[in-house]
Amino acid sequence: MPKAASAERVDAATEAALAARESLASNLRAIRAELGLSQAEVAARSGLSLVYITRLEGLRPFNPTLNAIAAIAHALECTPDALLVPAERPEARGPGRPSEDEKPKRSSR
Repeated sequence: MPKAASAERVDAATEAALAARESLASNLRAIRAELGLSQAEVAARSGLSLVYITRLEGLRPFNPTLNAIAAIAHALECTPDALLVPAERPEARGPGRPSEDEKPKRSSR
């Protein structure tokens, strides 16, 4: 395989990994805030450390395990897809957190 093609694949894989990391950080923050949970509460519910949750939300160079993503999803009562799918692609979110249009409207009293 030519070196240029190999370098392009590495670049594409790196971009995809960075995009997934950004989606995870953004979605984790948004869902956590929506539920009114602190990072410490998510850590306690998921069995992960506060440092781990903080690093994920802070986009520090970090590669979470699938088990950690599943534990966070369970703690936030959503699917792993809801954490990983970019916010601009809600149709790809799958079952998990409802989109804004699907959320039940709260009645004002």
